[in-house]
Amino acid sequence: MNRLICMTLAALVVLPLLLGCGEKNTYKRNVDFLNDSFLDEERQVRNERLGLANKELSEAVAGGDGARIETARAEYQLAWERLEIVAREIREREKKKQEAGRPRNQ
Repeated sequence: MNRLICMTLAALVVLPLLLGCGEKNTYKRNVDFLNDSFLDEERQVRNERLGLANKELSEAVAGGDGARIETARAEYQLAWERLEIVAREIREREKKKQEAGRPRNQ
């Protein structure tokens, strides 16, 4: 039993090194990919929420209910700000990627 545990642990340590998963650059690329994927998904969710808030605001304006209009406007503003935060993070990431691709002496 102990031998099986030791072999399993050794395989968990050695196998990634043999496959190149232990390299810092590979790990960083994987993390960057996951972060990019998360940001893209987050942007889609925020964009959908903004669309729903816009629809609610339009319906409130059409209905003429003042309190509902104010609530819908606040929700729309919040959705817009959250989308802007995600968009800013994506722009910053893209800028860092572009800067990393340039030669150091520029």
